[in-house]
Amino acid sequence: MPVSIAACRPKSMPHPAVVGGMSTWTPTANPAWQGNGSNSGNTTLTFTGLNLGSPSASDVIVIGVVTVAVGSITSVTVNGSAATQQVATALAFSRQLAIYSITGLTAATGNVAVSTAANLLGDAVVFVGKLTGVNATPGTADHKDMQSVTGPSTLSVTAIVPTNGFGIYLGMDIATETFTISNATVDYSATNGSANGGVAKFGNNSTAGSQTVSSQGTGGGYVLGAALVPWGP
Repeated sequence: MPVSIAACRPKSMPHPAVVGGMSTWTPTANPAWQGNGSNSGNTTLTFTGLNLGSPSASDVIVIGVVTVAVGSITSVTVNGSAATQQVATALAFSRQLAIYSITGLTAATGNVAVSTAANLLGDAVVFVGKLTGVNATPGTADHKDMQSVTGPSTLSVTAIVPTNGFGIYLGMDIATETFTISNATVDYSATNGSANGGVAKFGNNSTAGSQTVSSQGTGGGYVLGAALVPWGP
């Protein structure tokens, strides 16, 4: 069974790769949240100089995106090239999350630009990882839209992870009290202390078969959303 080593490392360094047969998953970048916290003045936020893991052209670069904005996410680019949206929650409570991917990159680092439909992009965060030895086209993704709940609540997303493949997870909780994930290794977590922020988590599941990843928030008065996308050889 593949083993993940999730040691704490500086943000400039990738985590060790998770190996699944001939395929690997390497988390590479976890920048801080960006934005002015006011939901105004931005159409695009750019995260510069992110580690891409020195990919080959056939590697799949995966970008998890979380926004606090009035407009929906319209595009994500890496070094000016458009990434493909694989899954996205509906825009709700001025919040949205999405998972994008792109191939054909060979640069060691990249600038990731996130754009929304209106100049009301208040805050955003991205996570980046590299898949090696998988098809560029993923399997069927699952997501649960952002929703307002009170008291302890759990959202579950399910996808079929191929043998020697990976399910890539992204989730957000608007509150910062307690946000826990089960049945996935959390590669990165990013917290924004402003009222417009929250905590976002990015991770993976490398067990073959139908896998359900659960996101649980406790503390009440939060908005919770999640997505899971499977890739395989």
